[in-house]
Amino acid sequence: MKRYLLPLAAVLATLAGSAGPILAGNVPEIATSRSQFTIPFRYDQAELGRLQAQEVLLFVSRDSGKNWRPLDTMSPQHKEFVFNATEDGIYWFSVAVRGGDQRLYPDPAKQPPGLQVTVDRIPPTLNLQLQQTVRDRVELSWQAEDAYLAHNTLELEYHNAPGDPWKKVYVNPARSGSTSWKIQEGQRPEV
Repeated sequence: MKRYLLPLAAVLATLAGSAGPILAGNVPEIATSRSQFTIPFRYDQAELGRLQAQEVLLFVSRDSGKNWRPLDTMSPQHKEFVFNATEDGIYWFSVAVRGGDQRLYPDPAKQPPGLQVTVDRIPPTLNLQLQQTVRDRVELSWQAEDAYLAHNTLELEYHNAPGDPWKKVYVNPARSGSTSWKIQEGQRPEV
């Protein structure tokens, strides 16, 4: 199954004749656990005709845009590139069109990336510790470990007895923390 990524904003803005630059903060950033995904691209047909577009090129940078290397080429009739990550980490992508004058539009070295993708195929580790602190109270502490941790996605659930419905543990999403809640005598909570 493929994961479809957002269109490359820099290419869309340049080829559609957008007024104003693309700022680095506006670059779509995506995290995925997949090593293969597609990078769709769209362009204005009239602008491609004006440029006498020969091909569409996909560029990648592994050093935050300092160096760009061409990765793949397509005819302007295609709509997406398929990318295979060889290792985990951050990939910056840019798409350019080679015009009839053999120049690149836009030049990847002079443009912010169109897309940033973090490939992280190693699942995070989550250590939970649940202990009864006093007769009617339990404390839950957690520690999450991951190279590219998105701690704001942390969600925990508990129930105080088997058969009880699961309830959300309201926590401040963070790499580590703790919370507590009240229980009744004889209950054995699970998280």
